[in-house]
Amino acid sequence: MMPQILPTTLENSIRTSASTDMDLAHHCIRISKMLCFLVPVFLLTVGIGWILEIPFLRQGHLSLPMMRPNTAVFLILASVAIFLNQKQPKIFWRTTLSRVLSVFIFIFGLLVFSEYVLAIDLGIDQFFLGTVFNESDSHPGRPAPQAAVNFLFLGAAILFYSLPSVSIQIGQAFALITAINSILVLIGYIFNSNQFYGFPKYDNVTGMAILTAISFITLVAALLFGRPHEGLISVLISKSSSVRLARRIFLTATIGPLVVGVITRVGVITRVGVTLGWYGIEEHVSLFSIILIGLILRSTWNAARISEKAELEALNYYNAAQEATRKLKIAEAKSSGILSISADAIICIDENQSITLFNEGAEKIFGYSKEEMIGTSFNLLIPEIHRAHHQKEVTQFAQGDPISRHMGKRETPIYGKRKNGEEFPVDASISKLEINGQKILTVVLRDITESKRIENEKKFLADVGTVLSSTLDYDCTLENIAQLTTRNLADFCIIYAIQPNGKIKRSKAVSRESGKAWVCDLLMQIPIDSKSPGPIGQALTTRQSVLIENLSDEIIKSFSYDEDHHQTLRTAELKSMIISPLLIHGELMGVIGLFKASPSRHYKHDDLQLIEELAQRSSIAMNNARLYREAQRAKLIADNLPAMISYWDRDERCLFANHTYLEVFENQPENLYGYTMLELLGPELYEKNRPFIQAAFRGEKQTFEIDIPFKSSGDIRHTNTTFVPEISHNQVNGFFAMVMDVTELKDAQLKALEAVRTREDVLAIVSHDLKNPLTTMGLISDMLDKVDDLSKVHIFSKKIKNSVDRMHQLVGDLLDFAKIESGTFSVDLHAAQLSEVIHPILDGTKLLVESKNLTLNTNIPDQLPEIAVDINRLGQAFTNLLSNAIKFTPQNGSITISVQPLENEVQVAITDTGPGISDENLHRVFDRFWQAKNTKKLGSGLGLSIAKGIIDAHGGKIWVESQLGQGSTFKFTVPRTTSTLKRRDSASPAQHLFQNPTHNQSLPLFGIHVLLVDDSQDLLNLLNIILENAGARVSTATSVQEALQKFSQQKPDVLVTDIEMPDEDGYELIDKIHHMTPAEGRNTPIAAMTAHSQERDRQKIALAGFDTYLTKPIQIDKTVEAIKSLANKSHLLH
Repeated sequence: MMPQILPTTLENSIRTSASTDMDLAHHCIRISKMLCFLVPVFLLTVGIGWILEIPFLRQGHLSLPMMRPNTAVFLILASVAIFLNQKQPKIFWRTTLSRVLSVFIFIFGLLVFSEYVLAIDLGIDQFFLGTVFNESDSHPGRPAPQAAVNFLFLGAAILFYSLPSVSIQIGQAFALITAINSILVLIGYIFNSNQFYGFPKYDNVTGMAILTAISFITLVAALLFGRPHEGLISVLISKSSSVRLARRIFLTATIGPLVVGVITRVGVITRVGVTLGWYGIEEHVSLFSIILIGLILRSTWNAARISEKAELEALNYYNAAQEATRKLKIAEAKSSGILSISADAIICIDENQSITLFNEGAEKIFGYSKEEMIGTSFNLLIPEIHRAHHQKEVTQFAQGDPISRHMGKRETPIYGKRKNGEEFPVDASISKLEINGQKILTVVLRDITESKRIENEKKFLADVGTVLSSTLDYDCTLENIAQLTTRNLADFCIIYAIQPNGKIKRSKAVSRESGKAWVCDLLMQIPIDSKSPGPIGQALTTRQSVLIENLSDEIIKSFSYDEDHHQTLRTAELKSMIISPLLIHGELMGVIGLFKASPSRHYKHDDLQLIEELAQRSSIAMNNARLYREAQRAKLIADNLPAMISYWDRDERCLFANHTYLEVFENQPENLYGYTMLELLGPELYEKNRPFIQAAFRGEKQTFEIDIPFKSSGDIRHTNTTFVPEISHNQVNGFFAMVMDVTELKDAQLKALEAVRTREDVLAIVSHDLKNPLTTMGLISDMLDKVDDLSKVHIFSKKIKNSVDRMHQLVGDLLDFAKIESGTFSVDLHAAQLSEVIHPILDGTKLLVESKNLTLNTNIPDQLPEIAVDINRLGQAFTNLLSNAIKFTPQNGSITISVQPLENEVQVAITDTGPGISDENLHRVFDRFWQAKNTKKLGSGLGLSIAKGIIDAHGGKIWVESQLGQGSTFKFTVPRTTSTLKRRDSASPAQHLFQNPTHNQSLPLFGIHVLLVDDSQDLLNLLNIILENAGARVSTATSVQEALQKFSQQKPDVLVTDIEMPDEDGYELIDKIHHMTPAEGRNTPIAAMTAHSQERDRQKIALAGFDTYLTKPIQIDKTVEAIKSLANKSHLLH
């Protein structure tokens, strides 16, 4: 900023003076016009006086000279010429006419003056007189010599005023001569001195008329006031102190004598009836002189006072100017220092756009020295493409009104050009200053390459943020990253992603030009290994970016997998590269490689920061996409898990819930977002969970079981619930809740517990009910050695038989119970009459009924429909029911058996007169091992349960009707037979087993050779006796090896083997036989013996290749029938 040179008061004074000058100038012009109008009016009045012969109008007083008509006419012409010369700007016709009139006036004055000097008469004196004038003057009508001189000088003054090539001061000098001459005339009249108004003196010539003198003075004033801004008047109208002083002196010197002279002249007037006569001519002159001297002294005093004041003001102004000069020098020094150290380029140019100032900042920015640029064109610093437009803009600015502006506001971008030819963006401002009529333009330029780079980087990173946030798909994210880099930063981009297993995968490669996609294929073949020596391996190892400004052939070879790959990569002409790791929270997610193939643009260190920022944002986007993909997978897993999984924050609000919640709470998981646990569970269930919730927020894992009502089914389900706190920085942020419906598991556990209890009950029964017959048999075996009486042996044999029957019964019940419990119990249905089942059993129980003195009543119709029945199993169920009735019916009671055919089934009822069953125990009657309280234990407690299982297997129903103290009625139904069922052959091989023991050929197994294999020698001995009594020839073996040996030697017709044996079992035996040849006996029928008779056991036996199976305990008739059937299969019987 330039320092303030003058004080504020002085500046205000100058401004005020300038304003006053303008006002006075306008007044002067108006006065000039008025005077130009008044003079013709005044002269016309004089003309009227001539025409009407009025002396006062012609001369003012009879003693004074008259104005000549010629004088009046040319004075009017002079006023017209002066008026035409006033118009600005000049108009040709006005100027021309004014010049013509001024020449006429000059010539008129010259001719009249020539007549006096040369004493000639040119005939122009009476041109306007005619016969009007009659005076004794020797030259009537001729103006006085002084008037002729005035016309001469006034014409010249007007002419010089109208000539632009001549200084106006010459015209003003002629005008002042005219005015001074006229003033002398007036002074002469005042002091009655014809030397002043009669000069030069000629005989019989009167002097200049007083009216003529006044007219000349008026015209001179009109001429001078018409140009107030030029010459003398421009000085006189100024309001500065010195001008005011000069103006006063000028007025005192010009107007003062006239005014004082006129006033003092009044005292000597004695004519025309005026008789004042106060003093004479001598006194008049003295008085005039005294007054004039007083005016002069007063003017001198004022001038001295004003001069003193002006000197003091000037001294102040000088001191202020000196201070301002000092400050200016300081400011110039500061400005010079600022210019020298400014980082901006400051360049001054003239109107021709030549450089006049070139600071050090400009030298650094453009690369030119100051000496090189001073005097050269500013266009040298502008790129050729912008020079024409720039030159036009600067020229318009120089000619326009604004003194400064920011050049960046133009639509055309501003660029500079360095000495090395590099073009760069600049921020430019321009200002102008006019000094001594010359315009100086100052241009301030700032290199904004870096700021533009930062701006472009910010815009690019903003675009990166927008694009990368547009998707959470992992593959799309990689594609977006690669596309962004090739759009702005690279010619080729390749991304290597690290998989969850730690392996590095080439995930994406993109080329800026589609025609160079083959380069991407080459880049995808670059070996990727943290141990490789190339830049990729270096980035993977150090986890820092690798910048290679110039890719040498050696570096390209370092990341080539072989020589062919190396040579092909060379053809891609890669020039520069940056490898940057993709890191997120210290975890390496991969690397991104950027390649440039342009020879004019290599990667620099400035590019590294932008690319690392891109890599950082790309890492975040990749991590978000990976987390989203994992979250989607986790959600998919969670939605397909049977458990309810959710997350609750510190405010107990749900932030996540899987799809299983829909099944429980009939709500979409996303609709649960923001629910509180109280809102979801309700007050009652929430109170049950609250202690566990509070413990979870204390960081304690909670596992508990609770019943929850499922809205979808309306059931109360038993759940196992686990709360797992999420702890971060020793603070619990929330907890995960996993709720598993364990109702079925709980039921299974209950059933398992029940099974355990059942097993314990079974063991108790077995340990009790088997010990009694075993004890009996043990005692009898001890006594047989000591008894010789055959009758007692027979009794002991019968008791052994009874003990064996009880044991068989118990074991059979246990096996049937196990089958019923496991769901594998089955029946072999045939068409039969119900009487075929009931009557044999009734016959067998007559003795027992009679022993208790019971009455057995039957109501069985003779004609009953056939039913679908397994005779043995239904007989077993009927036996159990009848036995139960016999057991609980007291002495002399009665039992009634009734059968009633129904529409699709037959109903059997067994009614007793026992103690009955209470209502609370009716539903437990068919439970296993159940017996009524306060009753004597009369069996295993399985009879009624087995009966129910048998009836259920037949497709019937069983129930009990009873009242306490009034007996019980057990009823069951059996469906009628279908047309597809056949009747069963009632003959049994066992019935004929011992019918004719002496006729061997009629025995069922006569001539059949059977090989028995079992690790129990006692069982082999017993089966040997049974089968030999049935006519078979029997061989035995106790192991697989012994069996194979006898099998190869004896070639039996039928092989019967136990499944479970100590070393090798029956499955291994049959496998080895099946590997024999037919001649070796591979096709021999084989039967399996096993104590396991469930369906899966039977399927396993069949798959092993056994022809049939026999279940333990062995039944004689079934065993004989099975062996006979196998023998028939081998075609050995005749």
